[in-house]
Amino acid sequence: MLSRRLREPASAVADASGNLTLTFGPVPSGRMWTGTVAILSAPSSAVWSVSVDGFGLGETTGAGPFGPVQGVGSETIVVTGSGFTAGEEYDGRLVGSDDEQGSQPWLFPATTNITSLGGVA
Repeated sequence: MLSRRLREPASAVADASGNLTLTFGPVPSGRMWTGTVAILSAPSSAVWSVSVDGFGLGETTGAGPFGPVQGVGSETIVVTGSGFTAGEEYDGRLVGSDDEQGSQPWLFPATTNITSLGGVA
């Protein structure tokens, strides 16, 4: 089978400082994961970034989403963030496609704009 649907979950509890780390993978050998990451029920104050094997791809806020992201055999996709509620469990999802490595073109993350709303006190 060349391609199949990807629905990879990751869960973690925010630490006492409100920091969170979610890890997806590792991607199975010979496979390529391409998808979008979201953190379900993340507060709007949360700011988080995505990396693949330590290579940073960018950041977003709230529940997201962020992507596309792509990892190949043995790589991990890691989300790190702050501004989460300490002690709360958060569920992340990587949703997309799981393909044979080399069967799909390489993708690059789209530009993500972060807009802050609010007044100056």
